[in-house]
Amino acid sequence: MTVPFLYKESAGGCYTIGTMIADNPLSINMQDVHIIDKSKLTLPSPLQMMADPFVVRDKNKYYIFYEELTQKKYAKGADIAVLESEDGVSWKRLGVALREPFHLSFPNVFQWKGEWYMMPEANACGELRIYKAKAFPIKWEVYTTPLKGQTYADPMIFFKDETIYLWYNTYTDGDELRLITAQDLRGPWIVHPASPIRIEGNDTRPAGSVYVFKDELYYFVQNHSEGYGTGVIAYQIDILSPKTFVDHKLKENPFLWKNGTDWCRDGMHQYSITQMSDRQYLCVMDGINIHHSTGWKWDWQNIPIIYKKYSI
Repeated sequence: MTVPFLYKESAGGCYTIGTMIADNPLSINMQDVHIIDKSKLTLPSPLQMMADPFVVRDKNKYYIFYEELTQKKYAKGADIAVLESEDGVSWKRLGVALREPFHLSFPNVFQWKGEWYMMPEANACGELRIYKAKAFPIKWEVYTTPLKGQTYADPMIFFKDETIYLWYNTYTDGDELRLITAQDLRGPWIVHPASPIRIEGNDTRPAGSVYVFKDELYYFVQNHSEGYGTGVIAYQIDILSPKTFVDHKLKENPFLWKNGTDWCRDGMHQYSITQMSDRQYLCVMDGINIHHSTGWKWDWQNIPIIYKKYSI
């Protein structure tokens, strides 16, 4: 005789990507955000999420790299997929840009010395990996693995005055926003004197890229004060040098926050920007509408279902 397993059935919801063309990327009007229409994309099925979007511009085209997870692949993890647009409004899916036998997320794509690189989060393999484009934007190969043996969550990179700055979160060794520097992507990487930047707070995990707007530096972090990924907080960097780091939180915060009744009702946790013209910027973000209960049901076979917890 088996004992029936009681559970709550859920329906609807996953991470979704929104875009906005703005004159000021530091001022978001949610009424101007357009949700990318999944029905017009050739997406894998069943789709679990489109999250962690990074937008870049190359040869007058725009690309959004994002974490793509399908339910049937959940035991392995997510891939990095890419969308393409000529105007920042209409998008098509080019396909999977990066696939590994482990979970990938946070596809931080950047240029260095005229070449395209990607530094995704790859905590499932215990390494910080940097990939180089063989044929941008769809083919990539491992360029270097400069760091190993730790959690390098949501690595955020910036180049200034011949120095490379890298921020990351480590939740396996305390919840800290750490900063390291190097002169080359291959390293050696050294700990910045100001590291850790913050410890065990809501603002310790990157939520996008460092961005220059009107000659000032800004970056974004996740806020988890009401659960994982409920909002994004904006910071301005006042001083950035190999020996000194000073920043401050903007007054207009939270920058993004869960809101509404549909695509981002339960959270927002990523923001990325690229310049379109002298006055316009293409901004991308993600939001989540969590599965909500539709009632109690019985599993008469009493078979437990085990899910792995992944970083998003």
